[in-house]
Parts: sequence; C-alpha cells; structure tokens
Amino acid sequence: MHPLPRYLVLLPALLTLALDPLLASAAATFDTGALLDRPNASAAQLLRNHGYRDVHTANGTGRDWVDWWNEEAQDCLVTSQDSRHYVSVQPTTAEECRQYLNSAGGSGTGLAVAAGAAALIGAVALYNHNKHRRDKEEQAQQDQDQYDRGYQDAIYHRRRDNRDRNDAYDRGYDSGVADAGYRHDEYRGHRGNHGYVEVSDLVGARAAGGESELRARGFRNIDGDKGWHRSYTTWWNARADECVQVVTRDGRYSRVEVVGDDRCA
Repeated sequence: MHPLPRYLVLLPALLTLALDPLLASAAATFDTGALLDRPNASAAQLLRNHGYRDVHTANGTGRDWVDWWNEEAQDCLVTSQDSRHYVSVQPTTAEECRQYLNSAGGSGTGLAVAAGAAALIGAVALYNHNKHRRDKEEQAQQDQDQYDRGYQDAIYHRRRDNRDRNDAYDRGYDSGVADAGYRHDEYRGHRGNHGYVEVSDLVGARAAGGESELRARGFRNIDGDKGWHRSYTTWWNARADECVQVVTRDGRYSRVEVVGDDRCA
C-alpha cells in the first residue's frame, strides 16, 4: 500500500489552524498601540519601517481595513482607518495575509498550494470571520453617529428627524431632550452672572484651535477621557464659575456644552 501524500496526512491539522484565527496569530514585531490615532500616512510608514507591507485593502462606509504582512516574522495585522487616522489594529492569522499573497502571485510560503482544499476552506472561513468583525465595527460606528445626531437635534431644539428610522437616533434624541432642560437651567443661572462665557460657537472648531480659544476665554483643562472614536475633556473657568464639557471627534469639536459645576469638582 502506498503511503498517503504528506499534505493529506497533515490536512486535519491544517484545517484546524486555518479555521481558528487565534491559533495562528503571532505577536507583532513592535508595540502596535503606537499606531492608534496616528495620521494614516505616518502610521503606514511606521509599519513599513518595521518590515510590514500592505497586501490587501477592503473599503467600507467611512472606514478602510488593510492587511499588513511581515515576511520575516510571518506576522499578519489588520488595521482600521478613517479618513484621517488609524483607529484600531488587530492581529490575525498568517494565512489571512498569505491568501492575498498567493492570489496575487506574491512570495507567500506556498501553504495554499501544498494544502489544497484546506487552504481554500481556511481562506473562506477567515474572510467570513473578518467580514463579520468589520461589519459589526462599522455598524457600531453608524449607530453612534445616529445617536450623536439625535442628541444634537434635541439639545439645539431642532425637530426630531429620524430619516433613517434608526433606534440609536431616538435614544440620542430622548437623552438630548432630558439634558436640554437641565442645560437651559444652567445657562439661565450662568447668564445671570456677570462673568458668564459663551462657548456654543466653538462647535465644529478644530481641536487645537478650540483649546486655544477656551484658554483665551479663561478656561483650564481639568480632566479628559477617550471613548469610541472620540475624546472627552472638561474645562473650568473659576472667574465665571462655569464648567464646560467638550466632545472631540475626527479632530473637531462635535459637542461643547455647559454642565453642572459638580462635573468640575
């Protein structure tokens, strides 16, 4: 009896490896956290400086995903970027990058050729896995955008406009309605003070310019935090006895509002 070809003997192991993205992922060759919030061109150059090259790009609505391959380390990364910055970096299987190298006639290791059907099944599974992850990330971003639009409409007393029939918009609008009454009381109280400082005109300002303007108006930054693709900062003006919260997204002020003094305590 002739022995089975080596690639058929290895087929079960290859299938397991190909179908489980966690088993094949390797540690990146550097701290990928340095890529986050970095401008796209600068982040791409940093990857190239560490031996990576882009082997595949998938375009989404307001977001692109790029597979990066390091031949020496046999390491594959998937980055997510908006129009300006890198927003996430995830390790994935080496096979995800190899499938693109092989399909383009690149210098892959030849695993897809050697494993035959295993590589094909693994490539399909990896594609579906990453598509699901990317679709989920994109949907979360769209929901957040709708929530913010609803909140802003309510805060600035605009009519409800849920043109996309999105539940996130309604949640944002309802939250804005609740906050609008509180903010109105805050504004009325502050405007009774001689030192009240108007800040609503800073919505849409670039972050650097907005910070300079807040300081020029007597505010100082006392706190900050980062959320889903946006940052939050709190500013206090002792002379005006006024506390302001700023939400920054894509490098611009998307929300600037007077809040209770306890937020600056």
